[in-house]
Amino acid sequence: MKAGEWVTAALAAGAAGLLLTGCGGGAPGGAPAITPAGGGPVSSAAASPTPASSGPASAGSASASAAPGQAVAVGRSTTVSTGRRGGRAGSYTITVEELKSASVLTNEDGSVVRPDAGDRIVCVHLRVEDVASGGTTGSLSPFTNPWWASGSGRLSRPKDSGAECAGLGLTGDALSGQREPAPGQYVDGTVSTEVPKSRGALVFTDGAGAQLFRVPVAAG
Repeated sequence: MKAGEWVTAALAAGAAGLLLTGCGGGAPGGAPAITPAGGGPVSSAAASPTPASSGPASAGSASASAAPGQAVAVGRSTTVSTGRRGGRAGSYTITVEELKSASVLTNEDGSVVRPDAGDRIVCVHLRVEDVASGGTTGSLSPFTNPWWASGSGRLSRPKDSGAECAGLGLTGDALSGQREPAPGQYVDGTVSTEVPKSRGALVFTDGAGAQLFRVPVAAG
């Protein structure tokens, strides 16, 4: 091969490589991408802020933290950022206090909640502390409507079970009805969903669909 022909062939091969490198795809259907489990262990340090109905938290309050998107087991905490609202970035420490499931549940009014065949009711009790440095009141919306990730990682929106988590012994009202905390305050409440009986995880996302954290759920 002549020198000129060799240079032309090399340039063509390089251009093809760049085109192949630029190809890619995102998660289908607008679902948030799942980050594989891993990384360092989540911290179990507890926060000690004041409730939303009280004054601000003391200067000695602690917040612990796994990286956003990591699995957070019962009794553990993670700190997440939820994007900007009212001119400030949202920042929250989330503690997973309890998680229980049932194949049937009776509400306080006597109504019986029966999931579809192959499904169950899962209730998770969360404490949400606003740890932003001042500014406007935040939003609880990222923590009230999780996705369901199957054991293989497939995402879907679970049904609202309509069940009251008090029937499983979890304290507190539904998180979606709680007052949104101001910086230095926290609220706690429950989230009830209908999900498959197979193992998976409740995946909480921000308004843009970015994964914040996930709560593993064993088969049952």
